Amino acid sequence: MTDAKVGELKAGTWQHAFAQQPFRKKLSWLPNLSAAALAIGLCVTGAFGIINGRRLATIEHGHYPLMLASQSLQVSLSELQRDLQDAVAASDYFARAEQTGLDADLLLAVRNGAWSFERLMEFAANLDSNLEELYAKSSLPRSPDTETIDRLCIEAVEAWL
Repeated sequence: MTDAKVGELKAGTWQHAFAQQPFRKKLSWLPNLSAAALAIGLCVTGAFGIINGRRLATIEHGHYPLMLASQSLQVSLSELQRDLQDAVAASDYFARAEQTGLDADLLLAVRNGAWSFERLMEFAANLDSNLEELYAKSSLPRSPDTETIDRLCIEAVEAWL
């Protein structure tokens, strides 16, 4: 800097002190500044690593088991729905749904994490025992009458032809 520009800087500022230094001294600041920038970069990277590690632990121990339980419950409930579709003609479906505790609000609560894993497992155990009880009381045959079904299909095809 020229002496005129140095005089324009306010005395006592870091810019004024830096401008007063010889060129060799100014060059010695470059390694120090790059070392400081590297240290700041490493600190920021380390902080993000710690934060992301905590987030990963929250996902692994909190959200992921609930998501797996929710998917398992969804599969179980869809299997239950398929099993109970045959019983719809024989009885009131909505009464069965109330007995087993099926509803959309329940599934949404589980999906959104409102239920703990332990509560969900307890509900699944209760649901299983309710289904076993309904299965035992069911008046439906244990297997379909395939001979009658085959005969009806053949008669329907022959009538159509």
